[in-house]
Amino acid sequence: MKTPDKKSCKYKMNSSIVIREEKDFYLIYDKKRRTLLQSEYDPRAFLENWNSLHTEDTTAINDLIENGVVVAVDSNVVSGDGDVEVVKGEAKAEVEAEAEDDEDSSVLSLSSFKSEINPFWILWEITPKCNLRCVYCLPKHKGCCQEIHNNDQELNTQELLSIAAQIVSANVFEVTITGGEALLSPSIWPVLDFLNENGIQCNVLSNGTTITEDIAHKLSTYQTTVSVSVDSAKEEINSITRGKKILEKSIRGIDLLKKYNIPVNIISTVTRHNFDHIEDLFTWAKSYGIGSVVLQDLRAFQDLELYNSLRLTLAQENKLRVKLENLKSKYKSFLRSVCELNSFHHSDRPYENQKVMDCPSGDHSAYLDHSGNLYPCSSLLTFCMGNLLKENLTHIWQKSPAIVKLRKLKKQDVSTIHSCGGCPSSDVCGRGCRGDAEITAGDLFARPSRCPERMQEELTE
Repeated sequence: MKTPDKKSCKYKMNSSIVIREEKDFYLIYDKKRRTLLQSEYDPRAFLENWNSLHTEDTTAINDLIENGVVVAVDSNVVSGDGDVEVVKGEAKAEVEAEAEDDEDSSVLSLSSFKSEINPFWILWEITPKCNLRCVYCLPKHKGCCQEIHNNDQELNTQELLSIAAQIVSANVFEVTITGGEALLSPSIWPVLDFLNENGIQCNVLSNGTTITEDIAHKLSTYQTTVSVSVDSAKEEINSITRGKKILEKSIRGIDLLKKYNIPVNIISTVTRHNFDHIEDLFTWAKSYGIGSVVLQDLRAFQDLELYNSLRLTLAQENKLRVKLENLKSKYKSFLRSVCELNSFHHSDRPYENQKVMDCPSGDHSAYLDHSGNLYPCSSLLTFCMGNLLKENLTHIWQKSPAIVKLRKLKKQDVSTIHSCGGCPSSDVCGRGCRGDAEITAGDLFARPSRCPERMQEELTE
């Protein structure tokens, strides 16, 4: 984009920008790009001075323009009225840049940010109820979790709104609403209304089968993205994990979302059944006008017999890294995330972080269950920080015994734990998921189920 003559141009804030004031600096969040920019100065005050004084130094205004924080008043690049949302924090956050191309870049992805003030992203299970019986959906026993959860008492709308008010008060940037099947809850609409009115970026996770014309129309009134769970573009593969003829119902829902111009992403859980068909999913999704694809690892659960029948084989795990690299090369930004699929050792990718845990749990994101319990992650259910109907979100994020324990654990050197300390691959390994280790081995410090050494011992082809 050609930059106007700065000395004769006035600027306004990009309407997708939210500014969070920290103790010693400012954080600038772009809701559309999902990026963070750290600034030593308040861009609003700077902009006011610039428009009135037009200082000779153009370095700062250049930075704001290039990072999309401000646009020229007569620019049509960004729609909206140019209003900016402002939130404040009381404690200092820690920022660790993980820029891939430029180590000095001040622009950060949401996932590279750490804060002990409040979470920046919350995955909120608004209801446990679901109309499907996907085999891997956090089963606690044989069968699936919904059969257990459907008997649980749901929070009413007022209780959910009281939690939403805490989320707003805590200056959370982004909320992803899930279930169960989130769209089965009538309370989702007042919750979306409240969060949207208070500047929270909302996303919805759905299986797609519950989306009707009316629901699609309602969703179109919000600036939200809907992520639909699809494990394969082939019915015979998708049906193994998600049920027979579910694929066509999910596609019907996607068609309705597209009709109302709602951005749609695909989330696919990688198992041994769809491993060889992942690229087919990408080919279909791209040709179908999907925005992006997220590949997520199969989360461990207590029914180990079922889990072991779904997880990747050792041969597939050995091929996984090359497959992911090929997908990234071919599809680039269309492959939005691979979650923790790529978390184990690779000889040409050394890990500088030699700590017990190298994951974002407790750094910037949290999981909120249907009862109001807050966790660092949906895989760390023994680290319950507190209940938002009884306790304050900011307080428990900063001072709950569970979060204090977790943050201490994340600073512990990997050499101090029995399972990884003597491993020759520890310097090139992301160490996987501690929640996985606790679930599958009964020990937080054990080797996770996807550890190559553990798989070599346990699995036979």
